[in-house]
Amino acid sequence: MEAGAYGVSSGLDYPPGSFASTDELAVLANEAARLGGIYHTHVRYPLGDRFLDPFREAIEIGRRGEAPVHITHFYHRATFPGSPDQMLALVDDARAEGLDVTFDAYPYEWASTRLLITIPTWVQEGGPGPTKERLADGAVRARIRRELEARGVLYAGAGGIADIRLGYFERPEHVRWEGRTLGEIGRETGEDLVELLCDLLLAEGLRLNQVTPGPHTDGIRRFYRHPVAMVERIPRSSGRSRARGPTARSRGSSASSSVTRASSASRRRLRR
Repeated sequence: MEAGAYGVSSGLDYPPGSFASTDELAVLANEAARLGGIYHTHVRYPLGDRFLDPFREAIEIGRRGEAPVHITHFYHRATFPGSPDQMLALVDDARAEGLDVTFDAYPYEWASTRLLITIPTWVQEGGPGPTKERLADGAVRARIRRELEARGVLYAGAGGIADIRLGYFERPEHVRWEGRTLGEIGRETGEDLVELLCDLLLAEGLRLNQVTPGPHTDGIRRFYRHPVAMVERIPRSSGRSRARGPTARSRGSSASSSVTRASSASRRRLRR
């Protein structure tokens, strides 16, 4: 913080950050807040009801740590069990309580990250070596299957994991599957999708990328109309489609006036 940082940031869907407790994060947020910093978070999406509870935890961390909270990737998916209004109400209620809570979202209908995010975090404990050992274990695969079935379609699209689109293949025999869904590849190979998911991760050294449905257009317009909304941009160096798509969307049909208002909120936050 003394060297010029804005605050502390967490990515709770990804190891090792996923192993941090709410209490630990509150203490870290408080350290940043003491020097005028904020708590910025990619929330823990598998938590609780997998809808509002991840964002409730983020707000609670700010409350306990007495720190301003900024939630990134705050948007509504069509597969969520509730409405955009319920999500926005969390922000409004927290601000009415006196907490400083803001959020950002990107104006693009696709989400993208590494495929490992689909695998429960306990499988990834200890790093790549132990992760590969567990992915090769039949009993572990059976447990993964049960947990994915319980998770449902919240983060994969209407068809569940069959709709996950894959990329970043390196093995020559797999390159033809670039941009195809797990379901399409499974139909070609005849393999069970969980078995296929684990086999591909192992064969490709855990490096595969995934693309899934993200914000829906009507929802993102509503979020950008909120007075504390900010526009999120993914670095182009990431190589992801959502690193390029948001720029076109912000200049086109995704409500440019709403994006302009959200950009103004971003500038206000950075001037603090």
